[in-house]
Amino acid sequence: MQYCCRSKKAKRQLDIDLAKGFLQSYEKHRSLSEKEVRLIPDMITASFVEDFAYAFWMLRNDPKRAKASRLTLYSRAAQWSHSNRERILRALLN
Repeated sequence: MQYCCRSKKAKRQLDIDLAKGFLQSYEKHRSLSEKEVRLIPDMITASFVEDFAYAFWMLRNDPKRAKASRLTLYSRAAQWSHSNRERILRALLN
């Protein structure tokens, strides 16, 4: 969901309408419990944190290939998804 439901307007932000449509399509093949759906916003945030950690590792261990700008990008993405957690969740549960 983090990758296929990106906003075209803001890099690394979730397009909530696309995410809702994705989840509806997914649930045609496998239903999810409310508990599972409630985990999705936190998993998205955790994925961005993981991306940030890898970008930081690259910057420290392979600076020639690393791109420092990704640290800011992933940090902002994690902060946005965490700040909008309830909004994302409301959309996915409706």
